[in-house]
Amino acid sequence: MSRARPRRWPVVAACVVVLTAAGAGAWVLLGGPSEAEEGPQYTTAQARKGNLADTVEASFTLARAGSAELTSPASGTVTKVRTKEGAKLGPLTPLFDVNGVTIRGIPSVVPLYRDLAEGDEGEDVKALQRALAITGYDPGDVDGDFGDGTVEALTDWQEANGLDETGKLALAGFVSYTPGATILDLAVEVGAKAGPGTAVATVGRPGTMVAEAQASQLDVGQLKTGQAARLTLDADDGAAFDARVTDVAEDAEASDASAGSNSVVQFAVELTPVKLPAAARAGMTGTAEVTVRSRTGVVIVPSAAVQGSDDTPTVQVMENGTPVSRPVVAGLATASQTEIVTGVQAGETVVTGTISDAEPAEGDETGGFGGGPGGAPVIREAPGGFGGPPGGGGQRGGTRP
Repeated sequence: MSRARPRRWPVVAACVVVLTAAGAGAWVLLGGPSEAEEGPQYTTAQARKGNLADTVEASFTLARAGSAELTSPASGTVTKVRTKEGAKLGPLTPLFDVNGVTIRGIPSVVPLYRDLAEGDEGEDVKALQRALAITGYDPGDVDGDFGDGTVEALTDWQEANGLDETGKLALAGFVSYTPGATILDLAVEVGAKAGPGTAVATVGRPGTMVAEAQASQLDVGQLKTGQAARLTLDADDGAAFDARVTDVAEDAEASDASAGSNSVVQFAVELTPVKLPAAARAGMTGTAEVTVRSRTGVVIVPSAAVQGSDDTPTVQVMENGTPVSRPVVAGLATASQTEIVTGVQAGETVVTGTISDAEPAEGDETGGFGGGPGGAPVIREAPGGFGGPPGGGGQRGGTRP
């Protein structure tokens, strides 16, 4: 009698079920249809209305405006100093003695350059007449004509000061300086040797300073007198103050640069502060931002939001959570901000870049396009960069709130 063979298929079926279940579990772990993948995320900014300025930057040094060196008109030894730093220089003011002879000053818009006597004419004669009149010696009309009245007034002044009564002015006993000048720095002392050309003092108007800047040949063509500027001192916690461009050099400063070289040719630019901060001192350095172009009350977006080319710029605007590309007309553009003439309204949200959370590809240490090292999110700016310079260079420019 034959023995019935046991039926094994339920076991096999059970194994199949187990394997199927195990397979199902493995499939889920490997990324089966658990959750829908998220779409790209965007970095955005809001278009706003405001003022936009394109600026040129230059380093500057504060220097005294209109200052000049006072030099000795005579040779010898300084035997007495009759003035001091901070002293205001008036007409016929005693300054110092050389070999016992007092040197005096005369305010004049032109330098004293000759001896003066009856019959001479000119601005230097007028300066002498004015100085005599202010000190109480009437020369008559202050007209620049050295006549009898000037001779008499000068003779009387010489007599009152114990000098030879010649009625003439000898250049060896006088120096000139601009009207209203003050001794800013005294460089002479008793016992020092003096001679024609020896600087004895620096004179000028205190508190009157200019910013002497250097602009490269790439920028100088944009600079013009009268342009507004903002100066920031390196010292004094970055104190800032307004200024105006008052002079732009026509010729470059001496340079060894040649065509095609990497040397930067510099041009001198003078800026006059509107009002100096209390901490400002001659010799201090800082940075000047000169506004070369500006727009007021315009729609502004980050330059990273502007894509396309100069001829066909576009901006992606978020509409119902989705970026929609729009053609725009762009105006003034700086490295960071761009004016939108038409195509975007103030208050609309624009796309400035895309965020990706993807893991880097195997062997890609930088994270590639999808992400940074270790899968860190990477913010990718919108391509195009309409407002920036070619090659991503450091274009000058900025915004004013």
